[in-house]
Amino acid sequence: MKKVWMVGIVIFLVSKAMAEWEIELRFQSKPEVQQYPDTSVYYVEDETLYYYGGLWFLFKDGEWYKSQSYNGPWRETQPSEVPSDVLDVHTMRFPPPPSLETEPRLVIFAGTNVYYWPEGGIYRFGPFWYMYVDGVWYRAPSYMGPWFPIGIIFVPEPVRIVHKKRKIVYSPGLVEDRETRVYYVGNAHIYRYGNFWYYYRNGRWYRGRGRNGPWIRVEIVPDVVIRVHTRRTGGPGIISPSRREEPPRRIEPPRREEPPRRIEAPGREKRRR
Repeated sequence: MKKVWMVGIVIFLVSKAMAEWEIELRFQSKPEVQQYPDTSVYYVEDETLYYYGGLWFLFKDGEWYKSQSYNGPWRETQPSEVPSDVLDVHTMRFPPPPSLETEPRLVIFAGTNVYYWPEGGIYRFGPFWYMYVDGVWYRAPSYMGPWFPIGIIFVPEPVRIVHKKRKIVYSPGLVEDRETRVYYVGNAHIYRYGNFWYYYRNGRWYRGRGRNGPWIRVEIVPDVVIRVHTRRTGGPGIISPSRREEPPRRIEPPRREEPPRRIEAPGREKRRR
């Protein structure tokens, strides 16, 4: 797979009156994009970079940026101005990472300034914390968060080198339902059963080969997965298909019966006098 590397990054204030930030990225070559299944959104693998409708969108440290070119200039934009399809794909690619209840005990990696957690893929370098979960990097100002997904271009090289040397696989936050042998993520509607992962979002089910997708919408989900999901969310055990409702029949009130009119028999015409 061809990797995309950033040459430089500059962040500067465009206008104090408008208080708008621009972020400028420089790539050695045009990044390779892949189309996300069942959507018109294209994404760059290992990055929080998207292409949709002739525009590029970048997610960094909880903020969205957009540009007409992959090399910028990037202008900060509100989430409401980001297409919903891009937001949905971003959410499906990067589910929330597990939360840390206590501060991990870190040790320094020999010959570097990188601190790491011996029990998993958590690092501290400079002012930031980094977490690697199932192929995705997250960054936060503290171990308590907030954790935001970041592209590999935003992970410092010393952290990447240390992580590569350790060769660990870190998939925290999975809880096993012993009755069904279904695993689920504690703070997300993501499940693992057999060789597949299942994701429930906005009333729809998706299936993928990994915890972070790519997700494909499906109509058939194993009963045990639905059972565990229903138990966790408190929904009904069996959801029957909705019946087609018929319009209510109009009930007319009983009419008051009137006595039959008296019909006189035709009489003889009175003779003229």
